[in-house]
Amino acid sequence: MRVLMISDVYFPPVNGVSTSIQTFARGLVASGQEVTLIAPDYGSRSGQGQAEPFEVLRLPSRYLPLDPEDRILRPGRIMALLTAADTGLTRRGVDVLHIQTPFVAHYTGLALARRLGVPVVESYHTFFEQYLSGYIPLIPSAWLKMAARRFSASQGNAVDALVVPSQAMREVLAQGRGCLIAEEDEGHLPPRCRTCSRTPRCADSSAPRPRPTRRNGLRQPWPNGCWTSTGKPWPDPEAGTESAKP
Repeated sequence: MRVLMISDVYFPPVNGVSTSIQTFARGLVASGQEVTLIAPDYGSRSGQGQAEPFEVLRLPSRYLPLDPEDRILRPGRIMALLTAADTGLTRRGVDVLHIQTPFVAHYTGLALARRLGVPVVESYHTFFEQYLSGYIPLIPSAWLKMAARRFSASQGNAVDALVVPSQAMREVLAQGRGCLIAEEDEGHLPPRCRTCSRTPRCADSSAPRPRPTRRNGLRQPWPNGCWTSTGKPWPDPEAGTESAKP
């Protein structure tokens, strides 16, 4: 399976998101999958040339005002990868797109997935409801939490499935803050996008998808019908059936 990841940040900046991406990508490669990561270019003097078992496509990016460590990806540069002579994403047979961050990578990642005709999953790394008040202290925390909740729900409902770092975060999102998903450490995705041996297997975007239910205006897990990269339906785990690895 070919997995295309996209992120607004990756090493050399040291943070939890970079570490999670590296761990996730290395795990997929170890299980026999192919991984390509789209990430910002921090310059030749940044030390970003570390060898990885997966491909890293570094794209020219803008400096972020007041934050010299981070960069802003350029959507036009990302979309140009679809037909570029040296990358040609449309010729690679990408099976699933994995968005890692909620900024330019999120919105451009959705556009990429539509152009490639593949399912899209996203990692929910940051609980913004508890994060924003530390950066914007002049605005009441209740207002920030409401805005963060709407932001997270909007982004979560735009993808096929989310991946979260812990059971605690899964429970928080299941309370009506966003799409219910699964933990990275256990590797279980909801019935719409299941895993096999900790590897996402949702790659057939042409398969029919059931309409999701909603609670508090937010999409809940797909009730059944995960479709694997072979085009065969994965059984609903609640049905008590078993299936061979697709």
